[in-house]
Amino acid sequence: MARIDEGGAPQGVIDVTPEDFHAVALGLADGQERLHQIRLKLFTALDGNAGAAGAGDGADAFERAYQEAMHTAVAAFFRAYDVLGSVAAGIDQAGLNHWNADNASRPQPGPAPWTPLIPAKAAGSPAWPGLLGPEEWWLPHEIARYVPNADTGRLTNIQMAFEQAGDAVQALAADLKNRMFALVENNDAADVDALNDFWDRLAGGHDSAIFFVLPQFLQKLSTAFADFRVWVVDTRERIEDSVRDVVDGAGLGLAIAGIATIFTDGFFEVLAGAAELLGIDVIGLLAGPVAEISAGAVATLEGAEVIGAVAGGVTAMAMAVERTPEPNIEQADTAKLGDELGDQTARLPEPKYPEKQLQSHFKHAKDFGVDSNWSRAAANEYEQALRRFAEDPANEVNLAGTYRGDPAILIYNQFSRVCEVLRPDGTYWTGWKLNPQQLKNVVERGSL
Repeated sequence: MARIDEGGAPQGVIDVTPEDFHAVALGLADGQERLHQIRLKLFTALDGNAGAAGAGDGADAFERAYQEAMHTAVAAFFRAYDVLGSVAAGIDQAGLNHWNADNASRPQPGPAPWTPLIPAKAAGSPAWPGLLGPEEWWLPHEIARYVPNADTGRLTNIQMAFEQAGDAVQALAADLKNRMFALVENNDAADVDALNDFWDRLAGGHDSAIFFVLPQFLQKLSTAFADFRVWVVDTRERIEDSVRDVVDGAGLGLAIAGIATIFTDGFFEVLAGAAELLGIDVIGLLAGPVAEISAGAVATLEGAEVIGAVAGGVTAMAMAVERTPEPNIEQADTAKLGDELGDQTARLPEPKYPEKQLQSHFKHAKDFGVDSNWSRAAANEYEQALRRFAEDPANEVNLAGTYRGDPAILIYNQFSRVCEVLRPDGTYWTGWKLNPQQLKNVVERGSL
């Protein structure tokens, strides 16, 4: 890619040419399509395994976590897609700038060697299927709602789809980083260094780099499906054991100890018939023990190991989306990339965070990623989180907004719906995760 400049650079120093910039820009733009195909492949797998979780209280709980996770995943894919295009356009413009500078020094300047790159923007509202399916048709609802009936084969398919998507995004990021380093490894030009620093913000090993966090998030979802599959099998076995004990204790005269699985339509018909002959309410007999086991199992499912882990991943992914800049590079010198990203915050007054105000609104700390009880240390953590949000170039700023009719500065992110409100002098006022109508008012009217 890069070549020795016979006339300019000292021996052994690689001089990056304008064409090198253009080649890397095209590679990054192609990365957009590769990222799009990764998402399409994942969604195809989800479509082919719809309803995998089956029915029941556990399936309902897992479905809720899954839907929130998918909204966040789509937002992350879209932001990653757009930012790749923005960086590609910036690098392409850098190449044209270098070419124009060289061309202007020639006696007879010629036309530009290529048309400026205009990358595509993410668009559309992708849909994905739900995980819920029908209950066991032959079981009464009073019992079926507690008995997991997920299709473990399809759960495995979804698990593998998320794992493969995470691996693919990680491989894509590594490949694109290598393309970037082809420009920067032997060149000290300020513009190239600026782009290298910017790419580190996108894919460096930290929790605000979207191409670092997105593969982790997809892997976390893969693990969640594996854990849910294990939960389904374990819970169903425990319920079957409980039913065996109840049936044996009821004296129904059924020899079920050696039956591998008792949840079949034929077994329940026999059980119901035997109970009817003895005047026993089989539903009432079984519902209590089954419900008790199910309640404990669902509580475990909703804990930190499965659904709780998904929720933590959603928070981390949403924060990475918020903190990922979306530059629109139009400067003559790409070295000004950092200035472009700083334009938004430069217009803000210096944010100030009085402790009394922090304590008054600490109930919203979780919306900014601080999950702890009030203390001096928590107050400092909350202040730093608010300051990062206020200064984050990925967020939008309305300096002429209003809060409850009074002048205010509104800083918000349309992906996460989180909004921070400052007084006109920069003093922290309040902030929380908006509901959809509040966000619409902020975006369209500048009022909250």
